Amino acid sequence: MSDPKFEVHPAKQVCSMTAFARKQYNGDWGALTLETRTVNHRFLDATVRMPESIRVLESSVRETLRDKLNRGKVELNVRFEPGEATTKITINSAIATQLNVAGDEITKLIPSAQGMRLSEILQWPGVVQSAELDMEVIKPIFTQALDSLLDSLQENRAKEGSALTQLINERLDKIDAMVEKLRPMQEESIKMQREKIIMRIEEAKVSVDSNRIEQELVLWAQKADIAEELDRLETHVQAVRHALKKGGAIGRRLDFLMQELNREANTLGSKSVSVVTTNISVEIKVLIEQMREQVQNIE
Repeated sequence: MSDPKFEVHPAKQVCSMTAFARKQYNGDWGALTLETRTVNHRFLDATVRMPESIRVLESSVRETLRDKLNRGKVELNVRFEPGEATTKITINSAIATQLNVAGDEITKLIPSAQGMRLSEILQWPGVVQSAELDMEVIKPIFTQALDSLLDSLQENRAKEGSALTQLINERLDKIDAMVEKLRPMQEESIKMQREKIIMRIEEAKVSVDSNRIEQELVLWAQKADIAEELDRLETHVQAVRHALKKGGAIGRRLDFLMQELNREANTLGSKSVSVVTTNISVEIKVLIEQMREQVQNIE
C-alpha cells in the first residue's frame, strides 16, 4: 500500500474543528475505507464505528485520536473486507467426527437412509470455523492508513483555520480603526456639552457661578469618559492577535477574549453621549459577534 506524504504542519498552527477526510486502500489483504468528519465541540468527543472483525484495534484508534486531536466532535467510520491473504478457514474436526459417527449409527438403524454429502457437512453449524483475520498483517496496514487519514484531516483543518484567522484579523483591524476614531471625539464631546450647558443657562436667563459649571462638566466627563474602555478594547484586540500568532489549541482562550471584548463594547455603549459613539459601539458589537461565531470553530 502506498500513499503520498503530507506536509507536517507546525504544532502551533491555528486549526478549525470542522473538516472531512476519506481514504481508501485495496490489496491482496483486502479492502479498507476510512472516513472521518469533525465539527466543533467543547472537548474531544470521538465516535468510532468499525467492523467486529477488527474491533480489537479500537483502543489504539482512540489513543491515536487523542494524540493528534485536541478538541472537536469526531466521527470515524471504518469499512473493511478481508482478502484471501488475511483470512484463515479452519475445520472443527471434533464436530465433523461426531457427525460421521452419528451418520454411521443412523445408517445401522435405518439402512435406507442416505449419508450426508460433503456440502451438507460443511454447512453444518460449527463445522467450518469463522474466518480469522491475521492481525499481524492487518494491524500495520490499518495503523498506516489511520495516520494518513488524520494527516489529511489535519491538513484540511489547518486550511480552514487559516481562513478563520484571516477573517478574525480583518474584524480586529476594523475595531482598531473604530477605537482610533473615538479617541479624539472625547474632547469634542466635552466641548459640546459645555456649550450646551451655557446655552441652556442663557436661555433660562439665570446667573450661575462659572466654577459650578466647571464642576458639573467634570462630573459629567467622568461619567462619560470612555478612555479606559478604549484602552481595554485595544488590549483585548492585541491579546487576540497574540493568541492567533501563537497558534495551537487556542479556541477556549479566544472564546474568553470575545467575552471580554463584548463586555467593554457594552460599557462603551452605556457611556455613549452622542449618536456617533452609540453607532460605533453597535458596530463594534456586531464585529465581536461575527468573530465569536468564527471562534467557536477553532480548536
